[in-house]
Amino acid sequence: MICPHCKVSVPSGKWNRTDIATDASWNYLIQHFHCVECHKLSIKFCGHIPQLVRFPSTYIPSNFNYNVEKKFFEEYLLPKSTPREPIPKDVEKIFVNDYDSAVKLLSIDANASAAYSRKVLQHYIERKLEIKKSDLKQEIKTLKELNRYPSDLIDMFDNIRHYGVFAVHAKTDKITGEIIEVDYDEAESLLDILEELFEYDYVRPARIKERNKKLQKKLKDSKSSQNEPK
Repeated sequence: MICPHCKVSVPSGKWNRTDIATDASWNYLIQHFHCVECHKLSIKFCGHIPQLVRFPSTYIPSNFNYNVEKKFFEEYLLPKSTPREPIPKDVEKIFVNDYDSAVKLLSIDANASAAYSRKVLQHYIERKLEIKKSDLKQEIKTLKELNRYPSDLIDMFDNIRHYGVFAVHAKTDKITGEIIEVDYDEAESLLDILEELFEYDYVRPARIKERNKKLQKKLKDSKSSQNEPK
């Protein structure tokens, strides 16, 4: 398993479970895990549908709905953020700090998390890519014209701009006049988009370079073997 604190894989690690209570809808429990790598404690509050665990198939009530939207939930108490895969180590600290803030706020305030995600994107475009315009919309438009990223990734950036700006300023939509709120899933998707950006700029080039290196070595070895005297 992956430790929520240090993000290190702990093959022998497991969550210890303590059942708390059961009602008509859920079994509630606490799970905790002590990492042997960073020695930090992780705790989460969880719930699952009782029928999925307690009843053999022949005893499940005939009216039980197998297609319920949510069959399990978990909320991290320690650390107070949803664990995610570590971002590339080469990402500059200025972006990492705001990204970490967006992650930590995800389970507390989706609007605030979205605001930090938007901040990461704008700072990234302005400081990393050196594109500065009157607003983020124009910066994304300029970035699109440069063809630096695939069009689908650019479209994702625009989602961050849309959600983030309403989260920060609580502006109303000019067409409908309704305040656009950001829910947990939407804020989490914004983090996914930032990770796609980091993947494209940091992981992908290194992966391509390594593959080319291996191919060039194989080609060189092949030529050398062909030139060897018979």
